[in-house]
Order: sequence, then structure tokens, then C-alpha cells
Amino acid sequence: MLVCKNCKSKNKWRNGFVRGKQRYLCKDCGHNYVEGDERTNDKIRAKKAFIIMLYSLGKMSITMIAKMLKTWPSLVCYWLQEAAREFPEYFIDDNIKEIEFDEMWHFLKKN
Repeated sequence: MLVCKNCKSKNKWRNGFVRGKQRYLCKDCGHNYVEGDERTNDKIRAKKAFIIMLYSLGKMSITMIAKMLKTWPSLVCYWLQEAAREFPEYFIDDNIKEIEFDEMWHFLKKN
């Protein structure tokens, strides 16, 4: 079943055609989307997984990853944010006294 790419709701309307594909309007969040995403392929999925692995190990910065893979730092940051949205909300235990942040400002929620 097709779900909204923004809020994952199944509550939708048909909303015309775009690029020869059926477009849908989410009843819950108002987001327009089409079925499928042909802008990605196995090579891009592998590159995303590699970027996430390198960054999560803490071995490379966003800029260094972008230079190594000959892409833009903003795209690397976007892919990391996209992957971070799939993780559940984190909980910080009350016993923790000190936390070190390194490039975590990229993941702050924008309201």
C-alpha cells in the first residue's frame, strides 16, 4: 500500500498526474507525492550506506567524505539527516554528567 513520504500516513487523495505518473495528496499533512522514486539506483544506495558508515564510525568529517566521493557536503549532510530520521528518538540517562558534541549541529530540528 502506498504511504505518504512525509508522514507515513495511508490517508490520501488522487491529485492529478505529473511526469506521466499519478500524484497523490496526503490528507493528514498536505504533502504531494508520486509513487516510486526513479532518481535513485543501487550505486547511489551503496554510496549512501558508505557515507553513513564512515560518518558513524567518527573517522571522517562531512567535508572530507564529500571530497573523497566527489560530491557536495550539503548532499552528504542531507543523506545523513535522512538516515537519522529513521532512528527512534534517543533518551539520555540522568546519570550522564558530560556529553561531547562533534558536528551534531547538523541534526538540530528546524521549527
